[in-house]
Amino acid sequence: MKLPPYGKPIKALLQTGIVPKNDIYIYVGEYAWDKGKKSYKTKPDRTLILPPTDSPQQYEWPVKGCDIIIIETSQLPNELLEDIVYVLFIYGAKQVITISKDLRNTFYEKDL
Repeated sequence: MKLPPYGKPIKALLQTGIVPKNDIYIYVGEYAWDKGKKSYKTKPDRTLILPPTDSPQQYEWPVKGCDIIIIETSQLPNELLEDIVYVLFIYGAKQVITISKDLRNTFYEKDL
């Protein structure tokens, strides 16, 4: 399975046993590429993209032990966001916050 766009620096960091101290940003939606490219320039070890036409299940997410912020770049269905969160928890994310296009935040924590 392949990594999501910009996943190599994060995977390399995690393989050394270092978990990023700050949140990993995942850009989703119609403008994910534009916003993610800008973020990657300053945060290459904390930026991922879910391309607009892709499913989160087709990627191996390098997020084990990490806190995640999902940034919607366009309005997305709640079902898609919940699907992304579910997949991230499968790959070991600690907690996930979604920030919607209208700046509503939703906090998710994995049930142990």
